[in-house]
Amino acid sequence: MTARHQIRVGGRLGRGRSPIDATPAPSVGETLTAARERKGVDLHRAERDTKIRAKHLAALESGDYTELPGEVYTRGFLRNYAAYLGLDADEILEDWREEQDANAPRVREPLALPPQPLVEPKGHLRFTRGVFVGALLILVVVGFLGYLGVQLLRFSHPPTLSLDAPLVQTLAPDSQSYTFAGKVDMPAAIITVTGPSSFLQTTDALQDGTWQMQVPVMKGINDFTIRARDPQIPDPDRGSAPLSVRLTVPIPATPSPVPLPSASGGPLPSSGGTPLPLAQVALSQPAERATFPNGPVAVSGTSNATSVTVSATYVGPPGVEAPSPAPSAAPNGSPGASPPAGPSAPSVQLTVTNGTFSGSISLTAGRWMVVATANEVPGSLGAAASPPVTVDITANDRLVLEIKSRLGFAWIRVIVDGQTVEPGHTWRPGETQTFTGKDTIDVLTGNAGVTAYTLNGRSLGTLGNEGEAGTWRFEKDKAPRRI
Repeated sequence: MTARHQIRVGGRLGRGRSPIDATPAPSVGETLTAARERKGVDLHRAERDTKIRAKHLAALESGDYTELPGEVYTRGFLRNYAAYLGLDADEILEDWREEQDANAPRVREPLALPPQPLVEPKGHLRFTRGVFVGALLILVVVGFLGYLGVQLLRFSHPPTLSLDAPLVQTLAPDSQSYTFAGKVDMPAAIITVTGPSSFLQTTDALQDGTWQMQVPVMKGINDFTIRARDPQIPDPDRGSAPLSVRLTVPIPATPSPVPLPSASGGPLPSSGGTPLPLAQVALSQPAERATFPNGPVAVSGTSNATSVTVSATYVGPPGVEAPSPAPSAAPNGSPGASPPAGPSAPSVQLTVTNGTFSGSISLTAGRWMVVATANEVPGSLGAAASPPVTVDITANDRLVLEIKSRLGFAWIRVIVDGQTVEPGHTWRPGETQTFTGKDTIDVLTGNAGVTAYTLNGRSLGTLGNEGEAGTWRFEKDKAPRRI
């Protein structure tokens, strides 16, 4: 029997009750339940009589005090319910407090641990197999991330190129070559130089970034474009900003070596006794005996005139040697031999700018003689023609279509064999491009009246009216048609 039970036994004996055995006393909830049952009422009747909700009465009888609003309400409910059941309210409250004290959690006093002896610190880290593998994996990940960072930096920061000399220069009249020299901020960068007559040459920069390259020049204007790119990035569009260089080799005026007599027998007109200069013209391309597929053939050269007319005369079938006929009008005015029967090619007039000219002439299959004639220079003796250049134009089983926007603006889109090769932009007057296909070439133009075509060397001219929009299809051995 516990001390609590002994006290309760003493108290109850003092009030005339019979001694009890060592059986544990009933709980407060059991006492309340037994008293209610002796009274013969249920919880609903007790609720009406005590004005205490049935669920709170049930919580008191079950000992689940957590369902009650709080300790103050619990004491009030116990006092009123005990009085209603005919029990001693003070005794019920005392028993309830003892139950609360008995069920309260006991706080353990902290135990003071005895002092522990000092332990010598452990030695160095042991390089076990797991530690080695982990360290190696970390090094691999860090190295890979570093490599990605370097590549991203290379891709996002193209090299910067500089030239030691000015970008626009005038060279000596007898210059035949020029040496570019400069610096790039990337060691071993690839330097690419493009120039006239399809010139293309590359060189590698040194470890300190310096570089140089010797290029050929011809009389007149020589335009070069210089770019640098990272050798580890093959895409040329990811290179440096291009440097545009213009080198001009002056074309000196050549006086007439021998004054020829005039029609009246007297000397030719002169200025202060100085013979008048001759018009000059020379073709730098095409080269002699060059072979091209039928279509546009690029021509370029130099002249001291303001404009040059490029013409071509049919000599014979391709690959067949034949005597080259003289031009229809030789420079000295003597008549030339008549060309053999065959196709004809329209002549092209090109403007001379700073002593040079360039353009193209469309030729069909056959052997042709190309001549450039300089129009009369004001104050000169007259026109002059270049030495003739003979070229072979071979038959082409593909479609070669030259498109030119002449005398106006035109929005043009080009589809070759079902693939869009020109997504569409506004072409300026004189802008020309050549497209090659196998089966079909479709051209959508917003201004048919200024869009001219040359198909496999045959000029078709424009195919519509000015301001008219439409799509034209070109096929081999068929007339162009609108779709």
